[in-house]
Amino acid sequence: MRLTKEMRAYATECGFEPEKIGNMFEQFRQWHIAIRAYSADWEDAWYGWVNREVDIYNEWHEQQRRRAFISSGER
Repeated sequence: MRLTKEMRAYATECGFEPEKIGNMFEQFRQWHIAIRAYSADWEDAWYGWVNREVDIYNEWHEQQRRRAFISSGER
């Protein structure tokens, strides 16, 4: 399982920095090794992983915005 140029490009288009992409791929690889997963299309599995990372980041960002708004006392 290798991080191809196309896989890296997809993560870059989703807004991830090169260092983050390397770390994300290592987590992706380790996760699939740990659960002994096999995929006929690792590139498609990577796209799904990246999409979930985007969702997780967006959810975290939204929570931080809500907390900042509440703590500022604005209503």
